[in-house]
Amino acid sequence: MTAYNDNGNAVAARELPVGGHAKVVNFAEALFSQDISGATYIAYASDRNVVGFQINGTLDEMMFDGGTSAA
Repeated sequence: MTAYNDNGNAVAARELPVGGHAKVVNFAEALFSQDISGATYIAYASDRNVVGFQINGTLDEMMFDGGTSAA
C-alpha cells in the first residue's frame, strides 16, 4: 500500500502480507508506521485477487460514505 498526497507524491508505503481468506480491519493511520496525516488517498497492488472497501466519516458524524474496489 502507498499513501499519497494531493500532488501525487508518496507520503508512506507498507507491505501488508495477508493470507488467503484473511482480512485486515483498521483505521488508515494504523496501517502505516509513518505519519500519513498529509495523505489524501491510498493505493494498493497485489499479485493475487483482492477485494477491499473503505468507509469514511467525519468526527462530527455529519458525513459518512464508502466505496469498494477489487484487483
